[in-house]
Amino acid sequence: MRYTTYYEENETVRKDKYEQMKQAALTGQPKKKIEKYSLKKLRFMQTGVAGELHNDTVPKYYICMKNDDETQIYIEKKYIQNEIVYKRCVKITREEAQRILNQDVEWMKGHKKQLLSDFYLQYTLNSLRPKHITEYQREMMNYKKGYITFAHRISRIAGGEVDIFGSDGIPIQCLSEDRVNVSYKWEVTLPQMIMNLIQTAEEPADDLAFAF
Repeated sequence: MRYTTYYEENETVRKDKYEQMKQAALTGQPKKKIEKYSLKKLRFMQTGVAGELHNDTVPKYYICMKNDDETQIYIEKKYIQNEIVYKRCVKITREEAQRILNQDVEWMKGHKKQLLSDFYLQYTLNSLRPKHITEYQREMMNYKKGYITFAHRISRIAGGEVDIFGSDGIPIQCLSEDRVNVSYKWEVTLPQMIMNLIQTAEEPADDLAFAF
């Protein structure tokens, strides 16, 4: 499975500083595009295992939906090793996502898309189950040799709601209204020997990794 690999730094700033940073990033580049989008991420976790939530070395799996668009649904895998983020995203259909939510996962066994096959193994062997939904409002643009993302709203859906297609949950704000979360991501190229050990060539690296 081919991963997108990158370094990432995060900070939370006041809105006035966000405006300054945004203008600085756009200075001299009037044609630079800023992508604005919403994102829902449903986190899967091992049942009954303490300490997994904040352990970045343990691979994390999500169902992601961009802009509440049922044609933009993805499975994401992410983990961090030696400060390098490893991430892979693969597109799935609305029906496939619903089957996963209904605990119908056998169709992923041995799937030609390696991430789905991997997710099936983790789901069955390690009892991964949907845990919580986080929602984001973001802006993203190219910046220097990477990407910069501004998150204006981050909220966790309360009450154990795990239906990414539903709207009954109550959002609990995780970011103050006068603050913006800033994320810098820049791609890193691993030595060929390491790439050969962890990646295969049949699936290209995915720029969606930087958006998610």
